[in-house]
Amino acid sequence: MKPETELQKRIQDSRSETEIQSGIMEALKAINVWAIRVGRNKRRNKRAKVAPSGEDGSPDIWTELGWMEVKRPGEGLDPDQEEWHAKAEARGVRSGVVHSETEALALAAVWRTLQQEPLLRGMPGLFSQLGRASVVRKP
Repeated sequence: MKPETELQKRIQDSRSETEIQSGIMEALKAINVWAIRVGRNKRRNKRAKVAPSGEDGSPDIWTELGWMEVKRPGEGLDPDQEEWHAKAEARGVRSGVVHSETEALALAAVWRTLQQEPLLRGMPGLFSQLGRASVVRKP
């Protein structure tokens, strides 16, 4: 879903994190990736009086391929999220930060490739060798 014009890009960049998550869920479904939205939002849960899911810092979306933290363009992880991703990395769990449907699809494609390549699956530090883009966290 690449914006065709500068205006479309500005509109897309102004979307809320929730709107981006919804777009990512649709995009992943379109390529047959099983995904579940599981993000924890303390503020929303206090207002709605709903029990939070996950733990502090846990990513917004679980997929059969790995975890995805969704951020608005230009935003990064908060300290709880940094800690969660570090814990996941130490345990060999795939996780990544994405800012758009395009980044989510790119990350899913990388993870699918790793899943299909037996020699690549167990290589520690593979993502650092490939270069750390904003969409990739080391497994």
